[in-house]
Amino acid sequence: MEILKKISDCINKVFGVLAELCFIGFILSMLLQVTLRNLFPMHAVSWADSLCRYLFIWGFYLAGVVVVSKGKNITITLLPDALRGTTKKALALLNNSIFFIVLIFITSNSFRVVNAVSRRRLDVFPVSAAWLYAALPVFGVFAAFQLIVKTIEDVKKAEGVNGR
Repeated sequence: MEILKKISDCINKVFGVLAELCFIGFILSMLLQVTLRNLFPMHAVSWADSLCRYLFIWGFYLAGVVVVSKGKNITITLLPDALRGTTKKALALLNNSIFFIVLIFITSNSFRVVNAVSRRRLDVFPVSAAWLYAALPVFGVFAAFQLIVKTIEDVKKAEGVNGR
């Protein structure tokens, strides 16, 4: 478990930094585009809007991996908050299992999408559209790993609490 936790922490650090860089690039390219469009319309760049969109998509999915590892993803807590003890832990395990199944479904289908768009080019940049669409399978694979590590940690914590 120690090795899995170290790998998880390393993934969090790398993906956290990459997400921050994506969001910084998003903000800078948006500021550039707005500034040029309003102050110097003859010098506006056509690629900034597309770059903003691509950086936001990648930043969103990279940050999503970190969010999953911390168990901070959006959930409805009305029922879990009303439960206690073993029932609450069982519901959390069920929720994680359902989330894992959804991640597997999304990831397997997103690989098909990436393959389908691999011959297309992005609208402004001379690279394959697969690079943009690859954000979802990258998220799916790493989020599934993080969810497994988080679930194992939660189960071990629950065993430690029950064992005392």
